Amino acid sequence: MQAEKNSILRMQKLDTPKQVEKRWVTLQDSQLIAIILKSVGDEDKKNIINAVIDKPHTISEILDISMTPKTSGYRKINALISDGMLIPQGYDTIHDGKRVAKYKAIFDNIRILIEKNKVVVKIHTAQIM
Repeated sequence: MQAEKNSILRMQKLDTPKQVEKRWVTLQDSQLIAIILKSVGDEDKKNIINAVIDKPHTISEILDISMTPKTSGYRKINALISDGMLIPQGYDTIHDGKRVAKYKAIFDNIRILIEKNKVVVKIHTAQIM
């Protein structure tokens, strides 16, 4: 899972040296831009991402919060994990003692701009502990 985070961070360029703006990055990779645009364009995926922007949750909690149907929800969450949009952050112990991963979005804000007929995507990377 760390590999997905690293791949996203490798494909970006810092916009400004200011401390406040350091976590805003302009994405350079067209495939990554396409993944993000498709993810926020899909209503269920957008709701899933919004469910984990502020705080990590287990997959079961994400489905409840986002009100996503379970069958398609698991598939979409797994796609977001594979694409590096969701990363594991901590664990919860459930009633039978099993540990279940909690997931958080890799970003906490997105800016999509059109500049001179070019789509520019900027993300504000999330604080990952």
